[in-house]
Amino acid sequence: MIHRTQIELIDNKHEELTGKELLIPVDMVFRVDLVMSVREHLEEETNEINPDKCVIYFFEEKSFIIHTPYREMVKLFIEANR
Repeated sequence: MIHRTQIELIDNKHEELTGKELLIPVDMVFRVDLVMSVREHLEEETNEINPDKCVIYFFEEKSFIIHTPYREMVKLFIEANR
């Protein structure tokens, strides 16, 4: 199963030049059956759970904060791993 979502990448050049972080939204697709685990996303600034995002971890120890609600991703994760 393939899932389409969005992630945010840090513009390293902008950060190097200005000292400020700039996030650029980009589209992403991935195979749900390659996800090892899923967790809720905790916003660093507020220490609150963001219901519109979650963190996914792949087998090769990569992780991404994705713009997919945790509950939705859990359903996809369970379905792909039956």
